[in-house]
Amino acid sequence: MLLRFLSILFFATVAIKANSQQLFFYFNDASVQMYSIAEVRRMNVDATNLTLHLIDESIVTFELNTLNYYRYFAEDVTNVAELNNRPTLTFYPNPAEQELNLKYDLPYATQNLSVTIHNLKGEKVLVKQLTPSKEGKVTLALNNLATGQYFCTLMAGDMVISKAFMKR
Repeated sequence: MLLRFLSILFFATVAIKANSQQLFFYFNDASVQMYSIAEVRRMNVDATNLTLHLIDESIVTFELNTLNYYRYFAEDVTNVAELNNRPTLTFYPNPAEQELNLKYDLPYATQNLSVTIHNLKGEKVLVKQLTPSKEGKVTLALNNLATGQYFCTLMAGDMVISKAFMKR
């Protein structure tokens, strides 16, 4: 289940540096919302929504079709220049048919670099280890995937970027 994957990923990384981690949610209308990990008690994802349960007992829900992607940072972001120097993941076409082209740009090269595709149930449907590099491009074959929504996650050391895409 996607909820299990996100929860495991979320809480495993929280245990490392809970006071300085941040989640950024980027929406289709170009708006951005940021939450400190210390504010978030739990994150749930179902077929249509992503829900944050905050420590102050409030609940924030985003419709998945309005969420362009989210990014996780293991340290504080204190200014715009730092935010611009953050890792990026872009891909095309979206929706994809037979293949998905990924482009990534990282602030530094890391030994553990991989791309994982998860379905909405949280099941890994594709994993690809990448050659350590600061930036690169990779094409993923999607012929074995059913039509639907998926999450593409780039993991580079302590950096995690995840974006949703559609397979036609």
